[in-house]
Amino acid sequence: FACSFHCMGNQQGQPIPTDDKKGKKSKRHQGNSVVDSPAQHQRPTGPGRPVQPAQPIRPATPTTVDLLSGDMPVSNSNQNTLKPVQANPAPTQNIIKPEEKRPANTRPNSQAQPQKNRPARTASPVSAPTSTVSSEEYLCSSLPQCGTSSSACHLNITGLDQITVECMFEAKCGLKAEHWLLYFPIPPLTSFQGEGKLTMKMPSKSPPVCKKVLDGQGRELLQVIVPVDQNPHFEQGLKIVASYEVSLFTRELFYDPNVQIPYQLATQEELVIATSDGGSYILTNPEFQSYIHSNGNLLYRNPTEVREEGIIYAQRVYHFISENFSVLKDEAKDRSLLCTIKNKKSDSAGLALLLCAILRCQELPARVVYGRLVKDGMKPHAIAEFFIEEVGWIPADIAMMIQKGKSLGKKQDGKLPFFGEQTSTFLALHYDNGFQLDTLKYGVKEVDNFLSIPFWVSGPGDTKSVQSRSAWKEVKRTKVNM
Repeated sequence: FACSFHCMGNQQGQPIPTDDKKGKKSKRHQGNSVVDSPAQHQRPTGPGRPVQPAQPIRPATPTTVDLLSGDMPVSNSNQNTLKPVQANPAPTQNIIKPEEKRPANTRPNSQAQPQKNRPARTASPVSAPTSTVSSEEYLCSSLPQCGTSSSACHLNITGLDQITVECMFEAKCGLKAEHWLLYFPIPPLTSFQGEGKLTMKMPSKSPPVCKKVLDGQGRELLQVIVPVDQNPHFEQGLKIVASYEVSLFTRELFYDPNVQIPYQLATQEELVIATSDGGSYILTNPEFQSYIHSNGNLLYRNPTEVREEGIIYAQRVYHFISENFSVLKDEAKDRSLLCTIKNKKSDSAGLALLLCAILRCQELPARVVYGRLVKDGMKPHAIAEFFIEEVGWIPADIAMMIQKGKSLGKKQDGKLPFFGEQTSTFLALHYDNGFQLDTLKYGVKEVDNFLSIPFWVSGPGDTKSVQSRSAWKEVKRTKVNM
């Protein structure tokens, strides 16, 4: 590995004939062509064991809840004037008291006088409690495991910030709600994000019913149920806040053969998932393979690009995408690989998916990290991470490179901007897309990502009138001296 990252954007590669570590014949290549067989593409989780498909989340149904009659999920929509809605009061009725009977000794010519009409008391609207109740804290179960590195490349930590971010979710509906069901991601460990925790808050006397669940890829989610019989002020609307507390590192990739820095290990399960086919990763699709073939000199790995030399290959692909694709200003309606390749543009998530798919196709573990920028209104954003043995997971923000990095040029060590570096301005929410969420009563629903909050509501009335919005903001930041 040379002492710099120079010429990574111009190096011409050839189809890789060997595996990363042991020099074995790659299962995905025969000669100079990519093998089309999906069976040959899968990597085993252990000796002879294929990748298991993701299983839907099926948490236990709470004994006191009978959810959810309706044909939702309801997609979030922007409602700029949305306010919490109180329950409608019962209609006012005028109740007439019957004439009172006079005693037996009343004079015959005396007549009973009717009482004046007295209106019944009107039912008062159910108002929300003024106090806020919080759930317990839910932490990421994964603990960082570090190993000793003999590599000359390192991810250095140059800063640490402790931040608190809140997501305020509001919804209103034209039906008489009986239950609300929501899912929130628990912040994961990444190359730049340390321990994180999630707490739910809402104006109520009792906290919501919360339960941590796992999907088929081990991604941690928080299932939140709000029964309206215990919270009658949520009959026609819901307001709840998800509070995230995380540690964000400032990190940068550098080359120094004279130092040794521990690196974050990846589990075998993580590596299998990060090299697998299926879902959004259509690695054996003929059109996608044809695209790799047509740009083979740039998108193939050289036989020598293994271990830390794989960083050179990853930056070459990173440079190729930045020169041939553009970033959409708005969220992409279709982030599929074939749509991105055809249109030569996508949003940050679509471009990160393309980068990861090409790296996976060449046996380099990679994954998309979905989250939000902790600046500029906390817009949805996604970056890529790829794994290099004895270096760890390395971040690469391809969308930011296209938008801002081209005007900056390469650094002195030859590294491109926003490659192998990350500041404390990005909150990671989950890896990759494609979730199957159990709605407890109405079956399993497919959700692509958590850039908007998925929710369901049950009860009699017009389900089409349900509207929602979510607002994200940073509420606290503390710099930690290193």
